[in-house]
This record gives sequence, C-alpha cells and structure tokens, in this order.
Amino acid sequence: MPLYRVENQEEISRIVPLAGNLPLNKNQVLGVEKIETVSPFNYVNYHNTGSVVPLPSWQSVLKAVDPVAILCQSDRLPQSLTGKPEDVLVLIDRAVTAWDDQSYFLVEEGEELTFKWFAESPSCPLLGQVIIVLRPKKIFDENNLLEPWQMDD
Repeated sequence: MPLYRVENQEEISRIVPLAGNLPLNKNQVLGVEKIETVSPFNYVNYHNTGSVVPLPSWQSVLKAVDPVAILCQSDRLPQSLTGKPEDVLVLIDRAVTAWDDQSYFLVEEGEELTFKWFAESPSCPLLGQVIIVLRPKKIFDENNLLEPWQMDD
C-alpha cells in the first residue's frame, strides 16, 4: 500500500473562492462566501454555487484572512507585464481595507472594479488588498508531460 506523509506545507494547497472574470461589480466580489478549511489536510465543505481555485501554500497566501481570487487579462493590471496579454489570477484579501502606500487595492470605478495604487489615502472605499498576481504555468510541450521518459525524477 503506497503510504506518504506531507513534508512541506507548500505541498498542501489552499482552496480559495473564485469571484469570476473581470469585468465584475462590487457585489459579485463582496458576495462571495468565505471558505473555512479543516486541518490537517485543508479540505473544505463548500455548499455554495460558484468556483474555487487551489493555490500554493505560500506564506502570503496563508496570511490572507478573507481571500478571493479574480481572473483578468494582464493588460487590466496597473503595471504592464512583459509580453502579450495573458490570463492572470489576482488574489485579494477582503479583510485588508486600510490604505497602505506599499500595496495595490481593488476599488470600484463607476460600475466596474479595477486595481489601483494610491500615493495617499484615497477617498473611495478599498474593497481589498492585492496579495499576489499569478501567471499560469508556462508549458512548452504538453505532450511531453505524458511521456514517462520526459518526467523529472
């Protein structure tokens, strides 16, 4: 019987609710219910409609009190990324709504949400702090992943 023990916390994913793809409105993000995980395997009892996404258990992801993921194109970010626009996942912590000049925040402009940085305390409400922006894994040849001789030991 194959028996394994998890050695590193990063081997266990953190499950985070997914609000959807931008454009979104404030209610679509704030209305997403918080997910409670159960130790020691971080499983969730999720009875809501909607999607969830597994994220690596990096310290910044684990520290988020009320995380929600949002999908968007990289050209919707305040700072452009190199290369052509691609799908990215933006993790926000809805519990962090106090302004900090070292952080980006999710804010509402008109009827749509956007990510912004503020040099000084803004007059608009902050809906959550941006924790990470995650690009998809870049795989050069997906067929090679299926070949046993191509896999890493």
